[in-house]
This record gives sequence, C-alpha cells and structure tokens, in this order.
Amino acid sequence: MFAGDLAVSIRRRTDIRFGLYHSLFEWFNPLYLEDKAAQYKSQKFVEVVFPYKHIASQHVLCLWSHCGM
Repeated sequence: MFAGDLAVSIRRRTDIRFGLYHSLFEWFNPLYLEDKAAQYKSQKFVEVVFPYKHIASQHVLCLWSHCGM
C-alpha cells in the first residue's frame, strides 16, 4: 500500500514524524449513502473505506480526519 511505503521511506531518510489525513465522507459513495439512509446506525462505509487496522500497523503518530456535516 502506498501509505505504508511512504512511511517506511520517510523513516529511513529523515527524522520527520509520519501522519495521515483522511476526509471521511465521500458524499456519493454507495456505502456512505447506505449508512446515511440507515441514519448512521450502520458503519459499512467507515469499515471498508477507512482501514484502521492497516493504519495502526504503520505506526502512524498522527491521524487527522474530518467529517464536516
């Protein structure tokens, strides 16, 4: 995965701390629309689009996400 490769490269070459940004909502993604229709009682979009386990495996020091509504 690109983020993992980038994290490794940054750590090898610099002392910069690696973080990621993610814009949570993709307003027209079918999974998001399904969650919205269920009044966000389901979280299929988050589970599929935002892979927390993978991000945690990259030892990211900062994770910033927003979901302005």
